[in-house]
Amino acid sequence: MHEKNAAADADLDAALRAIEEAYVAALPGRLQDIGSNLNRCRAERQTAHFDALLLQLHSLAGSAGTFGFAELGMRATDLEIRLGAARKDAAAGAALDEVLHDVEAFLQWAAAAVR
Repeated sequence: MHEKNAAADADLDAALRAIEEAYVAALPGRLQDIGSNLNRCRAERQTAHFDALLLQLHSLAGSAGTFGFAELGMRATDLEIRLGAARKDAAAGAALDEVLHDVEAFLQWAAAAVR
């Protein structure tokens, strides 16, 4: 029985490592996709682009810590909250621009952090 549990544990560990490796391998592409949406937000200021950017930041915020990128997740959470708040305030054009600038700075930091 003990050998069976050890084999199952080894299989689980291997599966978790594979999931983590896939997540890490996909991170540069995810960051690039966030950057593409950031550019669309700046160029067109359409609700759909902001919704997509918020969803991407939310997804990254929720998953990064699970795979060992706690700071990445915390920074994404901060940006998600700030972007959501700035979008709700119609007079927050400057605040929205500031958050978009901070998303760009985050992407530069994150690209270096995940190498």
